[in-house]
Amino acid sequence: MNKIKHFFKRHPIFYYLRFILISKNQNSGSCDNTGCFNDINDINTIPKIYFDVNSKINLSSNLNEFEKAIKIAKYLRTNIHGGTGLGLSSEMTLKKMLIGEGGVCSDFCQIFNIFCLINDIKVKEWHCVLNLYKPNIGHTFNEFYSSKHQKWIAIDIHKAIYFVGKNEDTPLSVIELFTFLRNGNDLKYISYSNYILKKPER
Repeated sequence: MNKIKHFFKRHPIFYYLRFILISKNQNSGSCDNTGCFNDINDINTIPKIYFDVNSKINLSSNLNEFEKAIKIAKYLRTNIHGGTGLGLSSEMTLKKMLIGEGGVCSDFCQIFNIFCLINDIKVKEWHCVLNLYKPNIGHTFNEFYSSKHQKWIAIDIHKAIYFVGKNEDTPLSVIELFTFLRNGNDLKYISYSNYILKKPER
């Protein structure tokens, strides 16, 4: 019975239908106002463990959103080794990740969202698949808003990188990243921690 449920949950036609329903035929220019985690979550509902860990990150009040986001991301990638997917509540996910009991890209995104909410950084979560007909091969990453850059910036917490254009001083948003690649440019990124990419070609 579980195999049948899994088949229907993962069937490509449902991914396609979900994409249509979620996207509502929006164009890339309207993405800025869509899907902000902060708009639908209340800081008063955040488990205490997040505030305890947040105090260890030592985020100075004079840091801008970009600097804070990179410092949070670096702390998480340095102190969490990752592993198998968890799919648990945010409280249990963080607890298990901190003691080395798992964590895939979506788990990293889940907890990064909450640390951004605590620190008043607007954040989103994105998911992409290698192929619409192979939806089991995918990846999840984040995007946060930087007042310094006056735009959203794509960041991959699991891989400990953010993406840049031809000028390495210019971090890219998700839409800019996909446009940059579709224009035939090579992928360029900045690593912000000592984490070593296991399969950089991916």
